[in-house]
Amino acid sequence: MLKFGDVVISVAYILVIGILISVPLEITLIPALGFTSQRLIVSMVISTLLAAMIHGYFYAGKIRENRREAIGQIAVLSAALLMLMVMFSPAIVYWAPMAEEGDSVQALLDMNPMTTLSTCDWHCLLQTQLRAEMLLFGVVGFALVSMGLYAGSMFKRS
Repeated sequence: MLKFGDVVISVAYILVIGILISVPLEITLIPALGFTSQRLIVSMVISTLLAAMIHGYFYAGKIRENRREAIGQIAVLSAALLMLMVMFSPAIVYWAPMAEEGDSVQALLDMNPMTTLSTCDWHCLLQTQLRAEMLLFGVVGFALVSMGLYAGSMFKRS
C-alpha cells in the first residue's frame, strides 16, 4: 500500500510532466485552433493522459503491489488537484466572454426578453459555469489519470 507521501509525490510528478507536455502542445495547437478554450481543453486531455502514462511506466514497481488501490488513490488526488486548479483559474482565465457566448445566457434572455442581466445575475451564472467546469475536469481528470496509470504500468510489465 502506498503511503500518503508517495501519493502526493506521484501527483506532483504527474503535474510537472503534464505541464512539460502541455506548454509545447498548446503552442503547437495555436495554428490549428487559435486562441480559444478548445485548444486548452484538447491540450489538457492529451497532456494529462500522456503524463499519467509516463508516470505509470516509471512508477510501475510501487503500483504493482496493490494496483487498484494505488491507482485509485493517485487518481482521486489528481482529480482534486485539477478541480482546485479550475477553481483558482477565474483570476487568469476569461470566464465572462465564454459565458456571454454560451447558449445558457441566450436562453435566459429569450425567456425574459425585457430584462437585462444584473451584476448578481452575472455572478451567479459565472459561478454556476465554474462549478460545472470543476465537476467536468474532476471526472475527466480521474478517468484520464486512472487509464494512463494503468496503461503505463502495463507497458512496464511486458
